[in-house]
Parts: sequence; C-alpha cells; structure tokens
Amino acid sequence: MKILFLVSLIFSFRTFAGDKVRNGGDYVRCVGNVAFFYDYYDLTRNKNITPVFPEIDGTFFDLAEAIISRQSDNDAAFKKLMHTYIEQMKSSVEFLDNTYERFTEIIEPQIDPDQNPLPEVNDNPALEISRRCKVGQAAVSGILNGAWHCEIYEPAWDLMSRENRSILILHEVIYRLAAQNGQHDSVNVVKLTQALLTSGKGLSGSKEIYTLRKRLNLLVQGEF
Repeated sequence: MKILFLVSLIFSFRTFAGDKVRNGGDYVRCVGNVAFFYDYYDLTRNKNITPVFPEIDGTFFDLAEAIISRQSDNDAAFKKLMHTYIEQMKSSVEFLDNTYERFTEIIEPQIDPDQNPLPEVNDNPALEISRRCKVGQAAVSGILNGAWHCEIYEPAWDLMSRENRSILILHEVIYRLAAQNGQHDSVNVVKLTQALLTSGKGLSGSKEIYTLRKRLNLLVQGEF
C-alpha cells in the first residue's frame, strides 16, 4: 500500500546480495562513515554527472536556497514557493533516532515497531545501488496535526555532507509540491531535484526547468 504524503524513513541499513532496485527518498552508505542522499548518489555514480553547487558559505539550508535562487526568471513562481517551503521547514523539521513516534497515525497500524518502524513506500521503482552498498530511507514528510511536517533520520543525516543535506532539503520541499499536485511517489521529485543541481548557471531566460516541471506535473498553481 502506498501512503499519501509519506516520503521515506527506515531505521536500519539493509544489505543486498546483488544489485537491487527499490524505492526513492533514500540514503546510500557504501564505505566508511559517509552517507549520500540517493538523488546525489544516482546522479554521480549511476549517471556519471557532476552536480554544480553555488560557491557560498552557510548552512545546508543556505545552500538549498542558493540552488533555487539561481534558476531562471521563468521559474519565478516556483522559486518563490520553494523559498517559502524551505523557510517553513527551518522551524518545523525534527530529527529522530531509532524511535517509533509521531507519524504512526498515518501509516498502517499493524507495523511492528521492533522490526520495521515504517512500511515500504515503494515510491521510486527505479532506485539502483551497488551490491557493495547499504541503503535506508532518510526522511518522512506529511501532514501532522493539520500542518506540513518533516522528520529526518538523524543517524543517516549525521553521515551526510552539507551538499547532500541540501539535496535532501530540496527533495523534501519539491515532494511537498508533488503531493499537492496529486502525485503519490518520488519518481518525478528525483528527476527535478537532479535537474536543479545541473541547471540555472546564469541563464536567466532559460525555460529548461520550466519545461521539465510542466512535463512532470510540477507546476505551481497559476502557472500554465
């Protein structure tokens, strides 16, 4: 069963015997105490594309906002909405460890918290990782007490670089738009998140991201 407004969260690493395909919104850990958000891992390892990050100081939130800000003027409404969502996320995001709480009312009640705190979302059937890596889900976003809320699995977050954290932030705020547009998975969210990492470098008149958002049904209300 797919759960509306649920992005991702798993409280343990999983090792696969061979190369596997599973749902999106994940983090990947291969060697050492380093974790990659899946959108970054897929872009760099599977697609061999190097993302371009703005050269700024500041937090992961600042970096996420800078990535949004550099996009085309044709994405003005989208940029405004994403900045609003990021600003709201700053005061509402919550970090959890290996606990089972908060979102229990929006998941299947028969889940055994001692085995797997959240159900498989299966929201990105094209997720691929190396057989040498472990994968887990990193964050959960949804409506909680009438407001949009995001919870992040802190043990995975602590192993991510500032760049990977900023990508997680982008993924979550874009997913919020996707959910509002009636999408129940993260397939298009990953595509747009990755596109933002390689676009917007001074091309103020470009329609690249707008065209992609239109094709992915990720336009903001009022856009056409």
